[in-house]
Amino acid sequence: MGLSQSNMGQALKLRPTEYLAPPITSLKDPALN
Repeated sequence: MGLSQSNMGQALKLRPTEYLAPPITSLKDPALN
């Protein structure tokens, strides 16, 4: 969960629009990593 929160924090700074969409961010986070 720690990594997920870290990615969420970075995503929030990089693109807050994605942070508002948890389902999309969750799918994109693992795909990028």
